[in-house]
Amino acid sequence: MRKSEERGRTAGRGVAHSLARRGGGLPVARGAVRANGHELCEGDGAALAEERTIRMGGVAAAELLVFDLP
Repeated sequence: MRKSEERGRTAGRGVAHSLARRGGGLPVARGAVRANGHELCEGDGAALAEERTIRMGGVAAAELLVFDLP
């Protein structure tokens, strides 16, 4: 299976990430994702403050980064 096919199959799935320091960032490189109830699209980002967990689910196949900052 090619990577692009694999990414397409993950849309709608969810994942949770515990933040060690309760702050960070979540920029979306491609696609669309729902993070803690907010929909983010390609080019969007979210600042995370006083969050213990970020829950993410794909709205469309997405690539994103999670920064867990002090």
